[in-house]
Amino acid sequence: MFSLGYLDEQGLLKTTNFKRYTGRMSLDSQLTRILKSGMNLAYSRRQSNSAVDGGSANSNVWYSAQLMAPIFPVFEKDLEGKTVLDNEGNPVFDYGKNRPAGANAEWNTIATLYDDKYDSGSDNLSGRTYFTFSNFRGFAEGLSFTINYGFDLVNSSGLTYYNPYNGNAVGTKGRAARTTGRTFSHTLNQLINYNKDFDKHHIDVLLGHEFYKLKYNYLGAVKTGFPFGGLYELDAATSVTSASSYEDNYAIESVLSRFNYDFDDKYYLSASFRTDGSSRFYKDYRWGQFWSVGGNWRISHEEFMRNIDWINNLSVKASYGVQGNDGIQKSDGTDIYYAWQAFYDLGYPNDSYSGAAVSSLENKELRWEKNGNLNIGVEGRFFN
Repeated sequence: MFSLGYLDEQGLLKTTNFKRYTGRMSLDSQLTRILKSGMNLAYSRRQSNSAVDGGSANSNVWYSAQLMAPIFPVFEKDLEGKTVLDNEGNPVFDYGKNRPAGANAEWNTIATLYDDKYDSGSDNLSGRTYFTFSNFRGFAEGLSFTINYGFDLVNSSGLTYYNPYNGNAVGTKGRAARTTGRTFSHTLNQLINYNKDFDKHHIDVLLGHEFYKLKYNYLGAVKTGFPFGGLYELDAATSVTSASSYEDNYAIESVLSRFNYDFDDKYYLSASFRTDGSSRFYKDYRWGQFWSVGGNWRISHEEFMRNIDWINNLSVKASYGVQGNDGIQKSDGTDIYYAWQAFYDLGYPNDSYSGAAVSSLENKELRWEKNGNLNIGVEGRFFN
């Protein structure tokens, strides 16, 4: 299977838009009697230019359009009341430099749509591939072995640009903030499954190992002081306001198992056990063990229920299991990868000497959150 897609969408405000390019390819092949393989690749490119759409800032068109009196023009007018044009024949915006403060002096909300930029884009590439060995004969019948590998790569970029003529950055002669981010994550697992019937008995056993790793890189900088508008690269500005970069790493390794058994399609038993090690915790508390057990009795298949025609299916079931969670987050919903470590803010220099302050205290005893769940239920289907 192969597909391509293209979307071009114009926003409600002038100059706002969204574009997306997508492509996908999928392939599956039975290479031999016992070996099947496949892959799936997907790519998307997103580009958009937005605008401030909330709050009470003058750059929010929806807000300021309600407050600015209609007697103030969008474009400059000459003595005859005609719109002034530049050398290229385009109308010249009226930035209201002589307006009183209450009339949005040095502001033109419409002009900011053309002179400012809120640009963002991303490239997303993901891939999945697998190899499955099955269809064995003899004593290995019912046995299968699968290897799965998948990755996701996301490159993102953003630009917030305020022009030097009017609006948010007149006092600093323009301002540009650029950010780039790169996220790469991949998963590798190996699964052994045994599925077999013995007369009225049926068993399904799964053993597996999985490893997941994520790496995120960020770089951002802000500069001010542009000689004129329309320059969006940081090299065109004079003064560095801020610059930062950092890297996040996260990994988790798991060994898992599952056992399912049923007899005569009436009695069901299931159990699972797994152990997971997360890089979010100190080495002494990194691993957590989690298990579950459950049973189901299909009463409707018992002999004493055979003659009750209006009951099509009736089951009683119960299960108990313990789940783990290592998803520690800040109040704003972003992940915390190093909560067990002490961190320092190095933004306290003393003349030419480095200076630091503790920004977070270590907690080496932080460990997996465990959540026990008990479920008891009756399930039925009646009257066909």
